[in-house]
Amino acid sequence: QIEMLSSHALIYPIIEDGRDEPQPRAFSPSNLLTLLTTLPEANQLQILDNAVVPIETARRPEAFYRFLVHHLDGELSTDKSSRKSSTPKLIDSTQGFNYQSINEFIDVSAAPTMTSTRTLTVELAYEPFLSAPGGNKKQGDGDCESRARFSDILRYSLCKESRLRAWCKATNDYETIVQRKIATSLPPVLSISCSCSGEKNNEGIQVWRNSANPSKNFLPEIIEIELEESGNVVVRELVRTDNDEGGEEWEISSGKALPKDVVDTLHASDRWTSPSGERKIRYQLEAVISFIRTSGDTIDEERESKGHHILHVRVPKTYDETAILKQIEELDMFTEERRSEKNDALTLSSSVPEERLQERSVKASEKLKQLSESGQDSWLLVNGLLCNRWITADDARAFQAGAKEPCLVTYRQIESDSSDNDEDKVGRLESPHFDIPLSVMNIPSISTGLPPPYRVNDSSDLPGKGDLIAFDAEFVSVQHEDHYLTATGSKMVLREGRSALARMSIIDCRNGRVIIDDHVLPREPVVDYLTRFSGIVEEHLDANSSPHHLITTRNAYLKLRILMERGCIFVGHGLRQDFATVNIFVPPSQIVDTVEMFHLPRMRFISLRFLVNYVLKRDMQQDVHDSIEDARAALELYVKALEFKRDGTFDKVLRDIYDFGRKVDWKLGVKISSRNLER
Repeated sequence: QIEMLSSHALIYPIIEDGRDEPQPRAFSPSNLLTLLTTLPEANQLQILDNAVVPIETARRPEAFYRFLVHHLDGELSTDKSSRKSSTPKLIDSTQGFNYQSINEFIDVSAAPTMTSTRTLTVELAYEPFLSAPGGNKKQGDGDCESRARFSDILRYSLCKESRLRAWCKATNDYETIVQRKIATSLPPVLSISCSCSGEKNNEGIQVWRNSANPSKNFLPEIIEIELEESGNVVVRELVRTDNDEGGEEWEISSGKALPKDVVDTLHASDRWTSPSGERKIRYQLEAVISFIRTSGDTIDEERESKGHHILHVRVPKTYDETAILKQIEELDMFTEERRSEKNDALTLSSSVPEERLQERSVKASEKLKQLSESGQDSWLLVNGLLCNRWITADDARAFQAGAKEPCLVTYRQIESDSSDNDEDKVGRLESPHFDIPLSVMNIPSISTGLPPPYRVNDSSDLPGKGDLIAFDAEFVSVQHEDHYLTATGSKMVLREGRSALARMSIIDCRNGRVIIDDHVLPREPVVDYLTRFSGIVEEHLDANSSPHHLITTRNAYLKLRILMERGCIFVGHGLRQDFATVNIFVPPSQIVDTVEMFHLPRMRFISLRFLVNYVLKRDMQQDVHDSIEDARAALELYVKALEFKRDGTFDKVLRDIYDFGRKVDWKLGVKISSRNLER
């Protein structure tokens, strides 16, 4: 589903250079975080840093996950044209539970009452397995903290029983009732909120660490849940045996039989089966989110625990094989294109020798062969923006270490008659392809209601594959960096600064015509217009009075994506950072970046204005930045670079630029004598 998020400019891939082997990469959710700040529900649930009383860091993924699935479930449907119909929602049909809450009076002869609820996650409950104050053990279903298993915790959470007082009409008084909340259906995807990390209500963490067998991992990789006709919930977990043969066996957790009148009430419910009609489902561990407490932290009442979250996630072998096959195909296609082109543009990928491309293809083929021979899924450890593939399932399942606390666990339904688990019963969603309509290019201005100066009637009006387009963008600040200095003088960033797109300009290099010059309305309030650098003032982004062609951030992104998908080659200065801020990934083979082109290894990068002064012999950006002027300047620098390349003087010119820059301290308008230049 990365494609779906990427198509809405919510995430941006973090790419590292210099790696020949196929490696997983992380995505930066910068615009997703921006979007969350605009949702009132996110602020009400206190999952954001700037909330009045934010949820403590350790428990925030659980709250965010509940918010996310419920919010998406309200927005997504398998049939968008019939939202008011009985068509099941996408997430609800995948991981939704039916629960029946049955209230039974103990001392009064009255029929049990029942209510139905629907939930998307299982909240683990630990009450019967914890130590009571004073060191006495609270007994619950015959288990206690020192010998509780994961199957015991999960079974109790799926068939929870508690006693409380409720009003009885028969006696006109409060009477004691037994309230049972029983799961009556099983979903294909089992999402579990562990409810025990952090500093508050965290008693359950001891259950994870003081398991029945501390030498074994508490979290099982394979579990099986069965809803019996008697209303009882049975949970089995597959564990390794202690014998030398290293076999596996099922450990079973089964509760007490329910009273007959409660069972009859359950059977009368129309929700007594799972959506697929199955009452016994086997699950395989798919993902675990854990909180890692920073070692050496001291916790007091005024400060919550410090730490960060990590994700262990299973990567099916078929996913790996598909991804590597696609990489091999693209490498071969790119190699063929390089051979067939007479005048290759100076893109970021043009400097990669053909031999290097072939080496990458060979390594990818070797990796594919290894995957085919292994026959096993792999696991990823995602720690911030770092990904490590060589992690086994045991690392995800282990919680003996005092610094690791469970947050979220996800299981996926698999076939019950196969221990290899090569195939699961939940279809993996294919990444959809989004065809962006050309009408996006003609979106009218928010402020004036007028169409853009350059109208697109059909695809022939736009540049296509291999055509050059000059691009530049201006940005404003929507969040200041929040930091402090430590005792050693180093800077500790508490909250990173964020920028938003405020203007973009694109020139069709075939004819020099400006095809896009849009001002962009940010989603968040602007804290600094950066007028000195951007040329943007408050009036330019006013939705009511802006004299410019003003569009939304999403429409600006879609315009860029149309040109990217058409295969246009973007020419500009510092495009890598521009695209990262816009949150669009453009392949290196479609980027001509003059900041990279006019650069020597291990030397400083040169500003656009300095290059224009030296190479083009004119000044620019004297008052404020103008994105059209910058785009044209970058294009002219590229044309000059091609001339230098053809003349064989490019390397000398580049060295001369650095020599001159050092002598004038990279400042413009400094006059030096010819004698100093010779030196």
